[in-house]
Amino acid sequence: MWSKTVLIEGGRKSAAEYFRKKLDETDFITYATEATGGTAFVMASAADEELAENFAANLIADVLLYCYKSDFFDKELNVCDGGYEKIALLGSLLFLDENLERPLIKRETAHKVVSVDGIYNFRMQTMREGWRQLAGLVNNLVSVACDAGEIVKITAFIMSSTERPVNNLLVYSINGRPRIKNLTTHKEVSPVGLFADSESNLLLGIVRQGPVRINIQGKPLSDDVVKVLKGIATIKNSGV
Repeated sequence: MWSKTVLIEGGRKSAAEYFRKKLDETDFITYATEATGGTAFVMASAADEELAENFAANLIADVLLYCYKSDFFDKELNVCDGGYEKIALLGSLLFLDENLERPLIKRETAHKVVSVDGIYNFRMQTMREGWRQLAGLVNNLVSVACDAGEIVKITAFIMSSTERPVNNLLVYSINGRPRIKNLTTHKEVSPVGLFADSESNLLLGIVRQGPVRINIQGKPLSDDVVKVLKGIATIKNSGV
């Protein structure tokens, strides 16, 4: 029988809620929660040890690379309010080195009790210094000109600065619900649930793929989001 206790400290309500929400989406892990002195305790158990351990390791990495990392950049960036443009920029920063950072974080999760803040504060110093340097680069760029168009250009520059597969995406709707499919890997893409606004989460999910081309079928996205995406990828509208 697999079991793990995860501590999310420091009053990080959004991180704890994200963690519980993702557990709710599984059918193989049961859990209970408790809050003491600003720390959320999540006690989880499952019959399938290998499946549950891999899921938990990735979920803890998600919390650190999405919730904690987005909080970090929110504090470090001096970017004018750009609406969806700023969300796309945040997405490019969150996912820039994810393939390198995730395995390092997962190595720290193989314990019965895992403190997420402990990993963040004591095991990710070098990683956070890299984030700080990246934020400084962005701040230098936006100090020259800070408007929506420049933010999109910076986003495109960041996305092009790392080697990625040439990903082609399809964005479409099923029963009125937007969906993303990576046509290169033939896999459905899950939006990243950082925001209360579903379209912002959808935009993050798209940016995470580092798309080169995006085929938009019907009208699953608002004109404002499509305008941002046109600055970072080739867009094809195929109609309904």
